[in-house]
Amino acid sequence: DLDPFSALMEEQRTRARGASKGEGHQLATGAFAILSRAGESRFVGYEEVETETTLDQFIDGKYIVLARTPFYVEAGGQVDDLGVIESPDFLAEVVDSVRQESRIVHEVKIVRGDPRAAVGKRVIARVDGLRRRDTERNHSATHLVHEALRSVLGTHLHQQGSLVAPDRLRFDFNHFERITPDQLRAIEEIVIQGEGAPAHS
Repeated sequence: DLDPFSALMEEQRTRARGASKGEGHQLATGAFAILSRAGESRFVGYEEVETETTLDQFIDGKYIVLARTPFYVEAGGQVDDLGVIESPDFLAEVVDSVRQESRIVHEVKIVRGDPRAAVGKRVIARVDGLRRRDTERNHSATHLVHEALRSVLGTHLHQQGSLVAPDRLRFDFNHFERITPDQLRAIEEIVIQGEGAPAHS
């Protein structure tokens, strides 16, 4: 059996797979009108996936602002992190995040307790590490795909967009003719070789 945290993470991953099919969360912009303009949220997710921080604001019953946050906000085609924010007062799932001026706002689903009791107090913010690692691997794969496409099809080719999620990636590009089966096999081989190569320091 899964422990409570692992079970919660698995539930979030299931929900996220649904969101990738167009059932994602929509943040209500009206709630941001009461955000304090003082201070900012510091993103520390490149260094940490679990952070002790301060809960600065709890807004409209479902939005949390932290002083420091490890949760990545969707950008450049890479999807948001999911995870939890918790303290002795509450436990909340992070289901979406958005930047609002200098603040990072997390939309949450309350699992227990009341975040209002924790405003101004220390809390733990924890990213779903497995989902983050899967997303990072697909992010690296987009670079391999880009290099392989340019190598096989020509340097005229440029990325036009992408989607980087934990369970899949999409790479959009411009090209003036149909890709042949031989070219496709060559592209696949370059990507596979790149995935097996040792990481560069």
